[in-house]
Amino acid sequence: KTQYPKKSKKEIDKKIKTWSKEIFKDFKKQIKSKNSLWLVVKIDKKIIGFANSKKYKKEYSLLDRNYICKKYRGKGIGKELTKLRRDWLKKNRIKNIYAKVFLNNKISTTNLKNFGFKPIEIIMEKKLK
Repeated sequence: KTQYPKKSKKEIDKKIKTWSKEIFKDFKKQIKSKNSLWLVVKIDKKIIGFANSKKYKKEYSLLDRNYICKKYRGKGIGKELTKLRRDWLKKNRIKNIYAKVFLNNKISTTNLKNFGFKPIEIIMEKKLK
């Protein structure tokens, strides 16, 4: 809902079903890759968050996903996941780290700015009917 605030739950669910097979296949491939780091946060045996990073070349990498269940936000978990991913990339001698964030995702934007990230590009979209 944060990523698509103007879409209904039904529209979002439809989009998720369309993507889910592709995404699951991609996740499985990434998890096995040495160029990818996946972190999972569990509390009382329940997954409450996850994050990942991908190494592309020595020149750059991507902080790809960082999600924390709403109930657990604001407790520093996202910050810790960002720190762990940054440290893993430093250890792997990555020179530049990029992160993709939706403009209306203030929590992630603030988290990244606190780590010294600066906006460099805006991707715009228009739906054609």
